[in-house]
Amino acid sequence: MEHGDQAQGTAGVARGGENPARVPAGLAPRLKRILFRLQDAMHPRSADAPGFRLHSLKGDRAGQWSVCVSGNWCVVFRFEDG
Repeated sequence: MEHGDQAQGTAGVARGGENPARVPAGLAPRLKRILFRLQDAMHPRSADAPGFRLHSLKGDRAGQWSVCVSGNWCVVFRFEDG
């Protein structure tokens, strides 16, 4: 899986450390669950879970996928081999 520009910031959240991405504290637990699920995913559908609202993106973002964190907060990702 390829990580986006904010990977360093979200990685800090996943480790429970600093929050350089300035993610609201209330979203950090859900974001951690999403990031851990994505880390273990072998293909896009294995990244889905109830409430994630996994969907493929279109247009210039074709080949990328998104899961919802909350409101306007989403994690966008793509798999290098699929």
